[in-house]
Amino acid sequence: RGLEDETIAKFGLGWAPSGKDEFLKAAHAAGYKDEYLIDAGLITEREDGTLADKFRERVMFPIHSLSGRVIAYSGRALRSDNPAKYMNSPDTPIYTKSNILFGIWHAKGEMAKKGKCIVVEGNLDLVMLHQLGLQNVVAPCGTALTVHQVRQIRKFTDNISLMFDGDNAGIEAALRAIDMTLYEGMNVSVVRLPEGEDPDSFARKHSLEEFETFISQNEQDFLSFKSDILLKDAGSDPLKRATLINDIADTIARIPDAVKRSISINSAAEKFKVETDAISGRVEKTRRKLLEEARREREREKRRYRSGDDAPYIPEPDYGELPPETIEGYKPENKILAPVEEEILNFLLSHGTDLLEFPAHSEEAKEFNSKGISVTEFISDFLDLHGFELENSGYKEVYDAYLQGYDAGYEQDEIVRRMLDSPNRTIAALTAQFSIQKHKLTVQDLEKSLTAKVSWLANYVPKTMYTYIIKRDEKKLKDLRKSLVGLSGEETLLVLTKIKTIQEEQNKLKKKILEKNE
Repeated sequence: RGLEDETIAKFGLGWAPSGKDEFLKAAHAAGYKDEYLIDAGLITEREDGTLADKFRERVMFPIHSLSGRVIAYSGRALRSDNPAKYMNSPDTPIYTKSNILFGIWHAKGEMAKKGKCIVVEGNLDLVMLHQLGLQNVVAPCGTALTVHQVRQIRKFTDNISLMFDGDNAGIEAALRAIDMTLYEGMNVSVVRLPEGEDPDSFARKHSLEEFETFISQNEQDFLSFKSDILLKDAGSDPLKRATLINDIADTIARIPDAVKRSISINSAAEKFKVETDAISGRVEKTRRKLLEEARREREREKRRYRSGDDAPYIPEPDYGELPPETIEGYKPENKILAPVEEEILNFLLSHGTDLLEFPAHSEEAKEFNSKGISVTEFISDFLDLHGFELENSGYKEVYDAYLQGYDAGYEQDEIVRRMLDSPNRTIAALTAQFSIQKHKLTVQDLEKSLTAKVSWLANYVPKTMYTYIIKRDEKKLKDLRKSLVGLSGEETLLVLTKIKTIQEEQNKLKKKILEKNE
């Protein structure tokens, strides 16, 4: 496929042989236990109890977390008669494919520097573009682009360019991604490749300069792209054109920023030669409908949660405007999580680029000491693996701003300086507060223990993250206990089981914290 040795080494590409248990035998020889291999999704257990390799006769792509840890694999078949082109690791305790982007570890620095992320569909598309020199590229892990993946991108840039295959399936995938991406507050554009081409094939036929020129000449904003596609079907039919305009208005309704939404409304009105008020009215109607649908979905999730379904509890989306940017009198919205989120920001702003060196006997040492991991990478990896974002809006802005500077390769002092100079007053003021005001934990415990900074960080950063899970679970427990009122006996038993499970997890984490205190 034209991949160079350097590219193969960079992405850690490998080959899964065709035998049914070749990998299993090699894993046994290396001392790995079956239970761990099954939990990691690398082997499968058949109905008769025998074990077999999950991946066979496939090119293997390691999937990395944001901090560079291999957490899963994606295998691509080379034979055209294989019905499953890609096969991915199943979800595991450290990997949920809808939360992770293939290539994010390799691309995050360039995404921050260039202020844009290119999203492609396939693993080979991504690898070939990186080899060509376009390194701000990521791909979904065998799924359509998800909200969680868009939020990962948003940590490094607000601009997404969709570069899917030039066939009808690729166009449909782009149309589906636009609404969701806009709702997340992103600026989205689309690059349409010639029909019959995908990023892999197109990259092999062109130089980097030619490819970049093609992007600059063919990149369309979402309004132009969607209009061009839908106008082909509408033609001159007035009813079809009306349907098209309503469809465009429904997409604009998902834009959270009022200024951007207004500009898009004016652009659409000019493009289709209709009154601005007509599109604006449709937009507002759709926004009210979206809010009502979100409220109903929230209630459905609550009922499913109480009935024992493991479906996630989805907070109600906010289709309103962001509050005015101000720091005076800023009060965290979530008072339970605020103290721990403040600890997290203190660690980042004071020690973000410091390396963590864990005691040789610790659980973390086995995973991190061989390659090293910074405070920032440990914290961001922890949050991403658990699907967490900081709950307090001001603290989240500071966190995201720090991550952008870190992944752009700036030194610690430069990151903080840029944040202090930020035109966003919330970021600037909170950065000053957390970087100047010494944290109680930092002063008291460091002086008390009289240990080296590196040992202190290796102890207290994990403790803080364990505490964060405990605090988030407290909210879940509170909601579950409230939900017990008026339930039937069977429903009560299901909720109590959930409460017990959460409490057991909390006890395990509290034990870990106590061990670090010893």
